[in-house]
Amino acid sequence: MTNKKWSYLFGILIFLFTFIIPLAIVFLMYMSLDSTDSNVSMNIIGVFICVGLLFGFIKLIDRDCVRRDKLHRNPVVWLINLKYWLPPLAGTILFTWFIYAVKGEIQTLWIVMFITSICELIAFVLKWPKEHFDRLVESTPPTP
Repeated sequence: MTNKKWSYLFGILIFLFTFIIPLAIVFLMYMSLDSTDSNVSMNIIGVFICVGLLFGFIKLIDRDCVRRDKLHRNPVVWLINLKYWLPPLAGTILFTWFIYAVKGEIQTLWIVMFITSICELIAFVLKWPKEHFDRLVESTPPTP
């Protein structure tokens, strides 16, 4: 495999261990409990939808900044600031909402947090080989 394919593969693995697997674990752990009622289910699903909307909104802001850069127009400063200030603020609100939704099932929370921490650690370790292959891709001259 080429260095570019290895870099792409590690990027996919990082995305899986950072977002997909932890979200799936949270969803499966809390939806499979016998004591989970419809109110808790709707709150958890609402948190998941809001996380998706947050990522989509940040991607739209990023695309607008790239589009403005390609058109050689001045960037909108408050949009750039919003892109960096929105995730911590929304993350705090969404985490508080999630804790409120699962307040009756705190025993399960430590398992979810432990597995999520392991997934995040794996994603962190996977960044090193990805950076290695990214450097190799950047350093090799393109073939004619």
